[in-house]
Amino acid sequence: MFNSIAGKQNLEEAAIESLGILSGPYLNEGLLTQRLIDLKRNQDQQGYQVWNPQLPIEDKLRQMSDYLWKGFEPGTVRSARRVIQSQSGELNQYGKEVNVADELMFAIGGQRTETFSPEQAARNIFKYEIKKKLEQSENIYTDLFYKKGPVDPQAIEKAKELSKEALQRNLNKAKEIYQAAILLGVPQSRLLQIMKETKIDKFDVGYIVYDKPMFRPQWNAPKPNQVRP
Repeated sequence: MFNSIAGKQNLEEAAIESLGILSGPYLNEGLLTQRLIDLKRNQDQQGYQVWNPQLPIEDKLRQMSDYLWKGFEPGTVRSARRVIQSQSGELNQYGKEVNVADELMFAIGGQRTETFSPEQAARNIFKYEIKKKLEQSENIYTDLFYKKGPVDPQAIEKAKELSKEALQRNLNKAKEIYQAAILLGVPQSRLLQIMKETKIDKFDVGYIVYDKPMFRPQWNAPKPNQVRP
């Protein structure tokens, strides 16, 4: 079920990769890479053991995630607006602009807490990154339906091809996030609820969760106006 994650030699290795997947959009790449190396060799820069191999896997995961986010500082987190641009300028109930970066940092492990929540991390990635990328992939083709005048048939087929390629790439990313969250203990029911709240297309949920074929109804819909041969 876990594709690349399933091929890992042991559960600890898969868990470390999953933590990296869910932390990737938030942590500075340099910090993340070094911390993942430390986790894989189970040794920090001073030579101390990072996680106890004798503990149950749940406790190992806690030690791993704590180390990954240990010593959090604002500069170690990527600009939240790169991940959640769609929320720029959002107003709260009092009409004041929400500092989305602060909210995100607080949600996934910031100055007020150094804990890491795989569920919250997955929720934010689906809501602010995956959803937008899936829509952009679809629009490569569907935007042609709103163009005025005739459209070259070759341009239509090329747009559909590019749209499918982009959709495949972003769905695979979504599946990776889903699988990482599952491995880190997030219940499938919670992830399904997250995708429902995020309004992920039902066909995409089928691909992400149940390995169903990638599909879009508009691929079989009447095509936009075409240039006659």
